[in-house]
Formats: sequence, C-alpha cells, structure tokens
Amino acid sequence: MDKKEKQLDIIWSKAIKERVSNKCELCSEKYNLSAHHIINKSKSKGLRWKMENGMCLCFNCHRMAHDFPNKFKEKIKDMVDYKELEYRGNQVSKYIDLKKEEENIKTIWIKHVKIVAK
Repeated sequence: MDKKEKQLDIIWSKAIKERVSNKCELCSEKYNLSAHHIINKSKSKGLRWKMENGMCLCFNCHRMAHDFPNKFKEKIKDMVDYKELEYRGNQVSKYIDLKKEEENIKTIWIKHVKIVAK
C-alpha cells in the first residue's frame, strides 16, 4: 500500500465514523470504533473508498463481521443491499483514480461536517 492509499484509508475511516456520529451501527456502542468494509477491499478495490461500502462498528461487532460473515450479512440485510453493492463492485473498473477518490471522500466528509455543525 502506498502513502496516498494509506491517506485515503484514514480519510475514509474518519468519514464513515463521522457519518453516524461515532457510534456502532449495530449496537450503538461509542468506544473502540473502526470503519468496516462491507465488501472486503481485497475483493473489490473499486469499492474500497466508497461511503456506501462502509459501516462504523465497535470492536465486538467488527470481530463478528469478520469471524461470522453470514451472520453479519443477516444483521445488515435491512440496512444494506449487499447483493447490489457486490454487483456494483464487480462493475467498477480495475483502474482507480486516487486523486478522484480523494476528492469524492473529502467532499462527502466536508458536507457531513457542515451539516453536523449546524
């Protein structure tokens, strides 16, 4: 992973957490949070920094998502259209414009911060 990708990961992670006011989207816990890729970033690089491919999860829910992926899919079925997300990930080009991804994430994050600040 190069430096630019690492920076985008950090921005994406912060944006995912901020989007839901820093609480776990499954249990509402407010501590030990991380951003989780719904579709694993190794399976679809095109979804790696897409906001719709992220959820804010606490440590325990994040462990469950990785250790029991079918249970996780069942828990989020009313929150996320997993099959649609998976389909979109398969449609995305293998070429990723990192500059464009950074601009998209920052734009979404800035809009969110302005809304929360009001």
